Amino acid sequence: MFCKHANYFFNNYAPLRKEESKLSITYGYSDFYSYLVPTTKGMLSFLGGEVNNWQGLQILDTACGNGSLAQGLVDMGARVTAMECSPVVLAQATEFSRRSGSPRKPYYISGDLQRLPGEAGTFQMVLCLNNAVSALSNADAYRDFFRQAASLLVPEGRLVIQMLNYNRVVDKGDYSLNSIEEPEKGILIQRWFEDGSDGMLDLVSRVRILRLDAFEFSNHRSRVYPICQDELREILSETGFTPLFFFSDVLRTEWVADCYSTLLMAVRK
Repeated sequence: MFCKHANYFFNNYAPLRKEESKLSITYGYSDFYSYLVPTTKGMLSFLGGEVNNWQGLQILDTACGNGSLAQGLVDMGARVTAMECSPVVLAQATEFSRRSGSPRKPYYISGDLQRLPGEAGTFQMVLCLNNAVSALSNADAYRDFFRQAASLLVPEGRLVIQMLNYNRVVDKGDYSLNSIEEPEKGILIQRWFEDGSDGMLDLVSRVRILRLDAFEFSNHRSRVYPICQDELREILSETGFTPLFFFSDVLRTEWVADCYSTLLMAVRK
C-alpha cells in the first residue's frame, strides 16, 4: 500500500520550487496537525442540532486546531473564543481565518485545558474536539476540567467532547486506529496504541512525508489516560452535567463499545 501511494505521488505531483526543496527536513509534528484532526462540515451540522439561533452565541473552542471549525462557527453568526496550546497550530489557525476572507474572525488565544478563559456563565457552548481532552493525565485532571467548563457555561449550556474510544482498547484489547492518507500531498500518518505504565497508554503517530526530493519518517509518542465511558459518566455527573448523550460520530450514530471514537454531549444543570 505504501509503495502504491509513493508511486502515485511521484507520478502526479508537480516539481517543487527551488526554495521549497528543503521543507521536508524542517517540518515538525505540529505542521501535520490538521491532517491528524480534520474538521468536517459534519461537526457544524452536529452542533447545529443543539442551536436555535447562532447569532451572538458565545462559544469556547478549547482546542481549535487549524481553525476551520471556529471560523465556520463565526461565519454562522457565533462569537468564538478559539484556544490552542501549540504556537505552531495557533499560527495555522490564525492564517486560516486570514485567508478565508471573512469579515468576522474568532478571537484566538494561547492556552491549555488546565486554565480555561472567561468568567462564570459566559458561554452557551464549550468544545473540546479531536481527542484534545486526552492531554489530561488522570481522573482528577478530567474532574478539574469539567468543573471549569461547568462554571463557564450558562444553565442548559452544552459541553461537547470528541475523543478516541478507550473502551475499545481497555475492554476489547484493540490497539489499532485508522490511518490518515493524503497521497496527493505526499502524506501518510499511521496511528496505534501501545501499553504504557501505571495504567497509561502510549498513542503513537508515525508520519511519512513523501516529496520529489526527500523521504522523511518520524514518530510522535504521547502518554494518554484511557478514560472509559463509565468513569466519564461518573465524573461528569459529579461536576454538574446531566443529561449525558454518547454518540459514535457526527451523524449521532448510537455509541457502541467497539466504535473508534466517542462524541459526547453533556448538558450543564
